Amino acid sequence: MGKETQAPYTDKWNFIGGRLEKGESIFQCAAREAGEEIRTEVRLKHFIGIYQQMISLGNAIAFIFSADIVGAEPKATNEIKEIRWFTREEIKELGENKLLLSPYILDVVDNYGKIKMPLDIIKVIRP
Repeated sequence: MGKETQAPYTDKWNFIGGRLEKGESIFQCAAREAGEEIRTEVRLKHFIGIYQQMISLGNAIAFIFSADIVGAEPKATNEIKEIRWFTREEIKELGENKLLLSPYILDVVDNYGKIKMPLDIIKVIRP
């Protein structure tokens, strides 16, 4: 996980991710965001789920994937100031201390062992 640098999320731990750009598939977005946020290349493995979070600005929809790092060792950037692996218990503690950006992170970790869908369950249709 990465520790955010930008307000209003400064110092909150989060999954690596971001917003879709015009003409981009969610697969391309996931790979691009890993490159931008932690300076590495990833290979997506599984689709874990979709999470909707009601936020003050409206809705946030997250498509969650598992991935392998196939590039360089991840590095901090201007978007992510620290990168760390956590145990489930450490993530639970971060949540209890209000240090997780998204309340669904622990749920994703718990579902990871149960839900691993193939990537081709998601269809990208282009005009």
